[in-house]
Amino acid sequence: MTNDQKVKALIDKIGKLIDEKRLFPGPSGNWFSNSQLDTLRRIYEKQGIETAKLFQTGRIDRRGRGFEQKQNEILLEILLEIERLELDPAIASYLIGRLNPILDKLKKKEDQR
Repeated sequence: MTNDQKVKALIDKIGKLIDEKRLFPGPSGNWFSNSQLDTLRRIYEKQGIETAKLFQTGRIDRRGRGFEQKQNEILLEILLEIERLELDPAIASYLIGRLNPILDKLKKKEDQR
């Protein structure tokens, strides 16, 4: 599978997760907090996928608020998919950091259909 195919598969998976979990942009208009994505991206870059998964798993709280809970679960699923696809770390890091604009574009494309 080429990098392009892996990226497409990951973006398709993210779109499905957003729909399944019924996640919508928050009051700020973003799907995820920029600091949330930046922190996860930095951990992934510096410490690797296993540490990033552990960090994200720790953020999932059974008593958590619905919106944050959905966000954290989706981010963990994204990390698992990155690992499954064996996506290049530089590409994966970029996708994590740019997740909000990617989702905006993806959802606008779906709305046009």
